[in-house]
Amino acid sequence: MILGSRQLHLFEESTIMSISPSRHTGKRPSVVTRQRVAKDRAVRLRHSSEEGGQAVAVTAATPRLETQAHRGAGSPTCNHKPESGIDQPTFSSMATGRAPRSRSLVNTAATQSGGGRDGPTTEAGPAGPPTVPQNLRELLDLLEAEPVKDRKVVETSWAINQVALLLRKPLQNIPTEPVLLRPLIKAATPASLEITPARWSRLKSLLAFGLRRYGIELQPARDVAGHAPAWKTLASIAPDRACLMALSRFMSFCSRAGILPDAVTEQVFADFTEALQNRSLHHEPSVISRKAISSWNRAVATVPEWPQTAIPLERHSRFYSFAWAEFPASFGKDVEDYLAQCAVTDIWSEHSKKASRPKTIELRRKQLRQLASLLALSGLPIEEITSLAVLTKLANARAALKHQEARKNGVVPRSLAEHAWLLGTIARNWTKDPVSAEALGNLALRLQTAPREMTERNTTRMRQFKVQANVDALLTLPARVFAEADGAPTVTPKIAQRVACALAVDLLTVMPLRINNLTGLEFDRHIIVLGRGKRQEMLVVIPAAEFKTGKTFEMRVPHGVAERVNRFMERYHPLLAPQGAAQLFVSPKGGRRSTIAFSRAISSFMKHETGLVMNAHLFRSLAGKLHLEEHPEDMETVRRLLGHERSETTHRYYVEARTTRHMQLYTDMIEQRRAKAAAAQPIKIRRKAAGK
Repeated sequence: MILGSRQLHLFEESTIMSISPSRHTGKRPSVVTRQRVAKDRAVRLRHSSEEGGQAVAVTAATPRLETQAHRGAGSPTCNHKPESGIDQPTFSSMATGRAPRSRSLVNTAATQSGGGRDGPTTEAGPAGPPTVPQNLRELLDLLEAEPVKDRKVVETSWAINQVALLLRKPLQNIPTEPVLLRPLIKAATPASLEITPARWSRLKSLLAFGLRRYGIELQPARDVAGHAPAWKTLASIAPDRACLMALSRFMSFCSRAGILPDAVTEQVFADFTEALQNRSLHHEPSVISRKAISSWNRAVATVPEWPQTAIPLERHSRFYSFAWAEFPASFGKDVEDYLAQCAVTDIWSEHSKKASRPKTIELRRKQLRQLASLLALSGLPIEEITSLAVLTKLANARAALKHQEARKNGVVPRSLAEHAWLLGTIARNWTKDPVSAEALGNLALRLQTAPREMTERNTTRMRQFKVQANVDALLTLPARVFAEADGAPTVTPKIAQRVACALAVDLLTVMPLRINNLTGLEFDRHIIVLGRGKRQEMLVVIPAAEFKTGKTFEMRVPHGVAERVNRFMERYHPLLAPQGAAQLFVSPKGGRRSTIAFSRAISSFMKHETGLVMNAHLFRSLAGKLHLEEHPEDMETVRRLLGHERSETTHRYYVEARTTRHMQLYTDMIEQRRAKAAAAQPIKIRRKAAGK
């Protein structure tokens, strides 16, 4: 199809409209955009006239087998072998590392010489070996320097600017190396700029296209070319869909490399892991590789037709504890006897104490298993750990704690002081070793290097709420999600899960509960409704035995939140819970939701909907911050709201919020004084002084 100058102008303007954010509002492109389009059009017409023609042809590219996924790890050359079952691409664009185009702009001379729809086309692009850009500024300059730009190149240039805007960094400060670019993309919050997940996925896809175009090797996120026939046959006998999804990338990797299923070895998985670590933009490449190995081993164990090559999977460095069965039976018995004694109140002992709560006892059991495992990893044979007396010996205790410090690369974690304190308590009250008890107590004091206050990570996350727009986004989130869900023609389980997360955020905002209490809420037991109609009141009452402080928690639910709770129970709860379930938040299997899984779901929901990075427990810190911003001296309300037994705890964690408020008052006073001074005496510019 031959286009004249006027048709070309309309084509380019429609292209810009299709990728510009203004297309959502129906507005025309800005003046700057139209000027840029006119400039590009002039360059293209000049380029065409130099070739001997005044018109520009837009031809649909001949269908090609090449895709971005065909290239091994995004490399300019393809590593396919004949046995892979996929034909090896032999296109000229492979030599330059350029991705295929859906449309190409060529001049009339090329069309007249046989380069039409059915003939070979000439694609404009970088001449000679491509220059590998080191940052997005260089990449954008290379893209805009191309003499002939197709639609995807224009889209990629716009996408690069959008990514830089989202990452809040200048283009020259954003590296193109995948290992350095990956953490920046992981930390991005598209929802903060009202970028939908689909739009964000498109931006990342265009960015990857631009990187591959100029020689940056990338591991494809999705292989649109499919798997080789041998891998398709193997995929058809996978144990389940979860196993198939976990192995999909690995199957694509092997298809591109020409590796058959029977040739899979530990080295193949090692190469796959290395490619993910060095050439992938996925935010968790190690998770992908570990899931692939575990799914492969599960298929080996359950499917007889699967290649019987088990791949060893190293234990994650985060997990180091041995199972209780690996320790001598006498050690396990001594631990259980000690914990049983902790569960009893003994007023007649020399060191009178109250009974520990079940959660505390479970924590002590976990800590003792960690300490015994650290002692075994430090060099003491596990068979010699026969009792708590062995664990509390000063030399053994120091060896276990030093090994934990070495695991943390020399950083002294806060848990070391807690472990030393626990060993000292056991030595004093259980094993009756006063010398070790005193030494371990002194060691716990020395290890208490970090002050007991809000962690640096939580402090950093709280800074995002210094922006009022972020606070408003959080406070209006539940009502917005409910309104969107109520407007849906049909209610699906996915919508119901989104509403459940919105209700959890709603409750955590008005009553900062711990996640364990939130997941345990039940109707008629914790959620009590009094009265009816307009006089109806809803209360949340948590017994003392279930609350951390050992005191009963009781709070009235605001009317707006109570209405959303009722709507959730009537319309959305039946899709998530079996009939008659009393829990407010139900797991997919019908029981109480896991605290860890639900906390992650809330964090993911917050980041997806608002771009804010926070966990469920951070709502407690936010409650104290918001109250102290309005009432800087009312620390007692914060103490009672959060359930702190001592006011010192509240002061220790929230004194910074009050200090920040006082500093803000001071800066406001300075600005007011400056405004008054400027109004009383206008600034006079001395020309001689300005010229110096």
